[in-house]
Amino acid sequence: MIKTMSSLKASIEIFVATVFWGFGFVCVVWSMEGLSASAITFLRFFIAFVVGWIAVFLISPKSFAIHQHELKLSMWAGLLIGLTLILQTYGLETTTPTKSAFVTTLYVILVPLFSFLFFKEKVSSFLFFLVLLSLLGTYLLVEVEFSSFNVGDFLTFANAITASFHILYMNSMSRKTKSPFLFNVYQCLWASVFTLPLFFFSSRWSFSALTWKGYLGLVSLALGSSLLAFYLQLRAQKDLSPTRASLLFLLESPIALIFSFWLLKERLGTFQWAGVIIIFTSCALTVLVQNSKKNS
Repeated sequence: MIKTMSSLKASIEIFVATVFWGFGFVCVVWSMEGLSASAITFLRFFIAFVVGWIAVFLISPKSFAIHQHELKLSMWAGLLIGLTLILQTYGLETTTPTKSAFVTTLYVILVPLFSFLFFKEKVSSFLFFLVLLSLLGTYLLVEVEFSSFNVGDFLTFANAITASFHILYMNSMSRKTKSPFLFNVYQCLWASVFTLPLFFFSSRWSFSALTWKGYLGLVSLALGSSLLAFYLQLRAQKDLSPTRASLLFLLESPIALIFSFWLLKERLGTFQWAGVIIIFTSCALTVLVQNSKKNS
């Protein structure tokens, strides 16, 4: 009974995280009213770090040794997540939130593929078929003619690659961290440090140009998508199987689609809908195949 309640709580936590991540694609578009992609990325992580560090200091103070441990442990995670979201945010300057959300979802397939390529982990031949199938879905989603594949689509695909490496690194670090929340706080610090140079060279960071939607978007990206959602993910995965967690993460894409339809009036063509379905199906099958392999 206790295990069931813990699993239910963890599932709800990941669902809340995916809502913030899905809404985050719309928030980036709103924030671009007055801020460039590099400014948005730096500010979301810097604000998340400041608020998170104050929360730790006031609510749950940690020893200097733990701070030092988490600061060192989170450096590469901060670099990878900073690079991931720089690519994703720049991509959203020229592609749509729905495209971005579903192409980003490809990390579900890329993680086991990279595990095979770099760590020699065994994967089924069916996985390679799913990789090809997901690439077909991406091709349809970004529209059939190659002339339609813009820079934003390419950057978003690159973001899925860096996100995969971030997930692989986080898997190895999850067993070493002593405070998941503090780890995430310092991950945000490192991400803001790595993106700071881009912020200073940014051509657009006019707060006066932001409407209330822009400010709401920036606050949600910092406190919701960055500070809260990543922490909930780390905490929830202690009580969930990798399969169930991965399937819940897939909700990020349809949630982004719902928010884009509702708030941005975005619409998809027939081929793009086909691409959405193929990508989502390929990712879900990848999770199930990986789980079946582990249980065999």
